[in-house]
Amino acid sequence: MSNYHLDSSMKYVNMTRDVLEELPKFLQDYFRAIAPRTEARTRYAYATDLKNFMEFLQHSNPELHGKAIAEITLDQFASMEASDIEEYLEYATLYQDDRSMVRQNRESGLSRKLSCLRSVYKYYVSHKEYPQVKYNPAEAVLMPKHHKKDIIFMDSEEIRDFLTYVSNYEKVLEKENPHKLAYYKKTKYRDIAIITLILGTGIRVSECVGLNIKDVDFRRRSIIVTRKGGKVQNLYFNEDVETALQEYIEIERAPLAEKAEDDSPLFYSMQKKRLGVKSIENMVKKYAEEAIPLKKITAHKLRASYATELYENSGDLYLTAEALGHSSMNTTKVYANMSESRRRLAPKYIKH
Repeated sequence: MSNYHLDSSMKYVNMTRDVLEELPKFLQDYFRAIAPRTEARTRYAYATDLKNFMEFLQHSNPELHGKAIAEITLDQFASMEASDIEEYLEYATLYQDDRSMVRQNRESGLSRKLSCLRSVYKYYVSHKEYPQVKYNPAEAVLMPKHHKKDIIFMDSEEIRDFLTYVSNYEKVLEKENPHKLAYYKKTKYRDIAIITLILGTGIRVSECVGLNIKDVDFRRRSIIVTRKGGKVQNLYFNEDVETALQEYIEIERAPLAEKAEDDSPLFYSMQKKRLGVKSIENMVKKYAEEAIPLKKITAHKLRASYATELYENSGDLYLTAEALGHSSMNTTKVYANMSESRRRLAPKYIKH
């Protein structure tokens, strides 16, 4: 792993350890067991979900009133019924946390919390050294129903319009906001390079942020990407991406890169630091709201646009999955299911 990915992983490891300090000691066995097969970010999400569940037990169970959540025993955890889990999910839909912040969970958030509880109970049920945990109450609870939503993406014409708008944003600012013009001129080629790279390779924003200058190979027109779980993969790009990257590196990156080290970031902020995920998301949102106002285009929707166009033109689901770095083909099938041009062919097969 690169220093960036190691630092990111260590950040989540330390955050998880902080949360575990507040949780019952018996849960540490579970986290030690899942560590070799889960990402640090996933373990942190599970730790926060379990803290949320323990806080619910603390407030809903009279026996636990006034006690710290770290004092909850495995016997008390094992005594939960399916109805308790259902009550917790109802509570988690909308609640106030310990900092008086209102929190809301929709289907995906509730599903993750239930999956977490299923995993924890399964661990203790399957180990003989915990005889007090006889069954998994979370397994008896139905997974929240997910309402399918159409994926928002840009078609090829909208992509061209979007890139043209970003390239000519200088003219917009000259008329509407000349105060921001100087900043745009300093980041124009970087912004174009990032947007073109995501649209041209389907790279995740987090993967884009993690790129180092050494990961770009112009001779092979490829980048080395560290995927989820640490898998390293080569992604290939076209001439448009090549041009955008070269212009950014030569015109804007060179003055910011004080050291010519191989592990220095590909994309810099104006503070000469590695550009962050939030910065890219805000940058894409800023341009998209003006260029494509009728669609809610985010940085992730650029990836969806790439996936849709790749499948539309190739018809190859395996190629699309490999390019996107999906571990499950089911994740990729959504792009096949919503393929607009293929749906338009449906009337041709109706003879009556």
